[in-house]
Amino acid sequence: MTDGPIQAGAPDPRHFYMGSRLAYWKGAERLPRLFRRAWADGLDAPLKMYGGDTEFAASGGMMRRHLEGRFAPEIADGRLELCGPVPRDEINKDAARAIAQVHPSLFDNFPSSVLESRAAGQITVLHQDCGPLE
Repeated sequence: MTDGPIQAGAPDPRHFYMGSRLAYWKGAERLPRLFRRAWADGLDAPLKMYGGDTEFAASGGMMRRHLEGRFAPEIADGRLELCGPVPRDEINKDAARAIAQVHPSLFDNFPSSVLESRAAGQITVLHQDCGPLE
């Protein structure tokens, strides 16, 4: 976290992130909806979503395209960033400045991204039905 305002054009270290595939069951569609409500209530931190694209049958196409359409205003104003697949080392560098990793998976027995963020001492927010709540 920083003291004082972030300068325009400077990277904003105050963000949340999801480090998983853009898949429905991983919470990729639900998470931006939850953040949309938080932003409306005054949250002033962006959400970065790292991960490869997957099919999203409900939209008849790919998840990323669905997210780009449904959350176009949030993407345009920088509150939501779809980062695509990024090497874990790069995610770790950015994650070290994050408020927390958010892992909203509807079910996930033992997600490696959660283990990696916890091993790095980062805060991780999980859905109640995700495996490693301990």
